[in-house]
Amino acid sequence: MDKAVSQSPVRRRLKKYQQLLALCSAESVSYGKCVGQELANVKKGSCEKEFQALLTCIRVAASRIP
Repeated sequence: MDKAVSQSPVRRRLKKYQQLLALCSAESVSYGKCVGQELANVKKGSCEKEFQALLTCIRVAASRIP
């Protein structure tokens, strides 16, 4: 694979996303459980608290990863 492609900003962001989800696994699980419980009646805002916790965790973790 061309080095320019393998080191593209998109690929770096995707790699970082995997790390971020691993660092925020508790929040990811909590959000996933909420969505799973609301699956039949899921609507915007159903799991807002869990989503915001996950988003906050990802933002904090992202600021710590070079």
